[in-house]
Amino acid sequence: QPTNMMRAFTLILLVTLSSLSSFFFFFFKVQKDYNGVQQPANMKRRLTTEEEAAPLLPPILNNHQCKENAIVYLTQKRHSSYGRDSYSLFQKSLGLLYKNYLTEEFHENTAVFIFHEGDFDQDDLEFLDSTLPVHGHGLHMVNLTGTPYWQVPAWLQDDDTSTWQGIEHYSVGYRHMMRWYAIKMWDFFHDLNTQHGCQYKYVMRLDEESYLHSPIEYDLFHSMKQHDYVYGFRQCSYELSPVQGAFKQFMKETDHQIPIHRDFLKHKMCGFYNNFFIASIDFMRSPHVQQFLQWVDQQGIMYRKRVNDLVLQTAVVYAFAPPGKIHRFLDFTYEHFTVMKNGCPLWGGIQAGYADPNGAATVQQWAEQNINRQKCKLYSPDHVLGVRINEVIDEADLSPTYQHLPPHLQGNLKLLQVAAGAVDLPDHGIHSG
Repeated sequence: QPTNMMRAFTLILLVTLSSLSSFFFFFFKVQKDYNGVQQPANMKRRLTTEEEAAPLLPPILNNHQCKENAIVYLTQKRHSSYGRDSYSLFQKSLGLLYKNYLTEEFHENTAVFIFHEGDFDQDDLEFLDSTLPVHGHGLHMVNLTGTPYWQVPAWLQDDDTSTWQGIEHYSVGYRHMMRWYAIKMWDFFHDLNTQHGCQYKYVMRLDEESYLHSPIEYDLFHSMKQHDYVYGFRQCSYELSPVQGAFKQFMKETDHQIPIHRDFLKHKMCGFYNNFFIASIDFMRSPHVQQFLQWVDQQGIMYRKRVNDLVLQTAVVYAFAPPGKIHRFLDFTYEHFTVMKNGCPLWGGIQAGYADPNGAATVQQWAEQNINRQKCKLYSPDHVLGVRINEVIDEADLSPTYQHLPPHLQGNLKLLQVAAGAVDLPDHGIHSG
């Protein structure tokens, strides 16, 4: 009997040691990502608290039905940082979207989402719907307040926000916005697909100051899908320096084992001025993109250093998207400006589209009404951030990589623009995107 008891005890001990061995093997295995690169320890904490347990989606007003494409606005009635009347700007942008794009029948597979912080309700939705040329075309509202998509991350909640860079000018809500467009919006649509059985593939962003000034007589989303593009943009903004140090640190911490398609760190590349973009949800949720974005989130630099969604989005597109899958839309006339209190542009541009026969006239008229009559300062050595008017952009100013121009325009492209700040600077050639 003692011998049998010893055998039983030995067997139990061996089974226990085997289980512990398997546990520790699994524990250390999951410390690495799918390609064996060690991840920061604090990244694992986030994945267990926010990513593994998908949050319940906030209510979506107006009888949401699943589509394949989404056009998104994130807006408010009065801007939390700029103090302007955002509602009237938003109404203008939405009206132009429906007038110049969403009037065609082939947009039945597109929904429009208006994300907000609680200052819109059902009455606003019904009013907006009544003002549009096409009623009931998939217009929905989502209140992000109090949801996991719109909050300071748990690991930053003990921060003294007064130490955050630029907090006197850019509110906490502004930083929520940056995190939303960089990271959380992709989580939202992933969760919507997962929990509601939807199959959203592409997202187009427009801001309240984003204006489509000419008819777009084809399906932008179908064009993206047909050509297998993962990212499309309209304008360039040269402001990538805030993300370069972070990306270098990320590559160092991953031992440079993640392959990248384009080393934007060595060149003064433009950033994608992402108040208008179309992006593939699958690409933005892909492993390398997510690994970098989750690392950025853990560093807290969106909140603490105001490293914005423009530079982060540009970084992942340059690094992880093959150049042939990136497209610059140049065919429609487009405007986006940030305007100072005196009415003069501070940053942005309006650029004629090559498919718009009235594009140049639209730009010239805009300059007369918004620059000349306002007596805004023009660009000069004394006013380097002044406005540049009646500037012609041609192929020498544009990288051939992402243009995908029709044959009859190659060598003949000239686009009139008005620009301010470092948006669509001339003479940058291959660096212009």
